[in-house]
Amino acid sequence: MYIFGVPLMCSFTFGFRGSLAASLSAANAENNLVCQNGQVYDSSGTSFNTTCNAEWRGNDLQVMFATDFFSCIDECSAWNNGRPADDIERCAGVAWARDQYSPPAYPNTNACYLKWSMPAGHGQYNSVIDSAQVLNNSPTVNFDVSRSPN
Repeated sequence: MYIFGVPLMCSFTFGFRGSLAASLSAANAENNLVCQNGQVYDSSGTSFNTTCNAEWRGNDLQVMFATDFFSCIDECSAWNNGRPADDIERCAGVAWARDQYSPPAYPNTNACYLKWSMPAGHGQYNSVIDSAQVLNNSPTVNFDVSRSPN
C-alpha cells in the first residue's frame, strides 16, 4: 500500500490536533521560524534537533497534517504527552513534507510523519522534507544537506 507515493511499512491512522497545532503554529508564524539545520526547538519541554532537506524513510508511527514544520514537531510532543519513557509507541521525531498536501478535510496543511525510530546515519537528502529528532530519545544526527544527489 502507498500513501503520497511512499510505501507503507506499517499501519497507521490519520489525525490532527487542530486547536493545539493551530495555536502553536500561530506563535511560530508570528516569530517567522523556519527550519535551520542543527536548531534546537523546544516543544512543551521536549527538545528537538532539526535537520532541513532530509528524511528518514519508513518507521512511520502515524501520519498527521500540520500547517508548518514546527506544528508538526508539536504534534510529536503532544503524542508523547503522558506516555512512559519506555513506551514503544513514543514519537522519536518527525518528517514534514512541504509538497504533500492534505485531503480536503484538513485544508492548508501538509503531511506530518511521526516516526518511532530515526536511526543515526539513515537520513537522506530530500529537498521538500524537513525532519526533527527528539534529543533525549536519539543521538543528534550530523547530516550534510549541502550535498544533493546528482
